[in-house]
Amino acid sequence: MVDTAGNAYIAGATFSNDFPTAVGAYRSTRSVLDKGAGYLTKLNPTGAGLLYSALLGGSERDGASGVAIDSGGGIYVLGDTRSGDYPTTPGAYQQTNHALAAQGYNAFLAKLSAIPIFPDFNRDNYSDLILQNPSTNAIACWFMQAAVKFGDASFSQSPSTEYTVAGVGDFKGNGVITLVLQSKVTNGIVLWYSGGGANNTDIFSGDFVDATPAAGWKVVGVGDFNQDGKSDLVFQNQTTHQVAFWLMDGPHYLGGLVSPHTPLAGWQVVGVGDFNGDSAQDLVFQNQISGQIALWYLQGTTYTGGTVLASHPAAGWKVVSVGDFNADGSADIVFQTPFSGQAVVWYVKSGVFNGGETLSQTVPTGWKIVGPR
Repeated sequence: MVDTAGNAYIAGATFSNDFPTAVGAYRSTRSVLDKGAGYLTKLNPTGAGLLYSALLGGSERDGASGVAIDSGGGIYVLGDTRSGDYPTTPGAYQQTNHALAAQGYNAFLAKLSAIPIFPDFNRDNYSDLILQNPSTNAIACWFMQAAVKFGDASFSQSPSTEYTVAGVGDFKGNGVITLVLQSKVTNGIVLWYSGGGANNTDIFSGDFVDATPAAGWKVVGVGDFNQDGKSDLVFQNQTTHQVAFWLMDGPHYLGGLVSPHTPLAGWQVVGVGDFNGDSAQDLVFQNQISGQIALWYLQGTTYTGGTVLASHPAAGWKVVSVGDFNADGSADIVFQTPFSGQAVVWYVKSGVFNGGETLSQTVPTGWKIVGPR
């Protein structure tokens, strides 16, 4: 299957334990008992870049055989399964695999978002929020479905007060959620790998990034800009306002560039997401005086155009997170006010504000939403 942009979609089955998956994949690993998994892979028009790849299925044998795309970029995968635990959604036509007793297969139809859902700590296919307490530096996550909080968890470790959370991604391309920390003293960057435990919030290892940005450059976003399935870093100079990209392979700096387009004074990069449905990462800016929101559309690291949203938040509301919170395949924006801890999510579709909701719970005193960005 090839879409209108020339991207190719491939569906099939795999028995590989190291099948390549992309950042935010619905499922990135096979279970120990898994006897075969379906997969969906999306390649760029040249076939040289992995835009998305995910496994599908349960603990038995599964396979995918067909794929289709709707006008909104939603991806439909057809296949068959022998798994009694194949995931289904509430209200599905059939939620039990009746073919198991006869050692047979049931057909399945699955719909996936056009962009990966990330970070998803509790694996419910909705973006979750990351919070940090600036006084203690403790880090926590909220499990979200749209604007509704369904639970929370604390991370197993807290960084020293020298470090703040600057973003979240998958820097090794293996589905492991990675926190990006930046030092307020040296400007150095540390990657913390999170996984295991009941909520995937156990920090099990970390790496220092092998390059340090010059003074004045701060991490402002995380995204996969060279489409290699691994997260990269976005920086903005706090004096000149220039924007730069670092291409990464895990903690290893591969090279970078400063964008030839520089935003006007007062405009700060506040996040990364796909806002126009082209499977490429875009940048979100907020004007620190007027509060207005602007989008830079990108192909890779190349600026292709932009827009200023017609709606803008009330005074004092700051962008604190960008992610697909309603699982519609388009990035959304979360704002928080420093006065009450209240937060809201704006749903954005095709670069247009499409309504919003107040989060079901107020952020506790002393805590700030810090990601994803």
